Amino acid sequence: MNGHDLHLLLIFFLFAMYALVVAYLRRRQMSFGAFAFWGILAMFIPAFGPFFVIVIKPGRPAALSAHTPRR
Repeated sequence: MNGHDLHLLLIFFLFAMYALVVAYLRRRQMSFGAFAFWGILAMFIPAFGPFFVIVIKPGRPAALSAHTPRR
């Protein structure tokens, strides 16, 4: 594995982590401004930003849908 492959792997990792944060934030109730702030924070703090967003848990959890079966 050379430097170019490692660079591509790092870029893939960062995009995957950012997608994870966006999916997480979509399940939280917050204003668009708060959503944009946390998304930008996750994007501008490479690698650790997504972890910070998930640990801090901004907003409130979204209500469960009436169609979601409960166990």
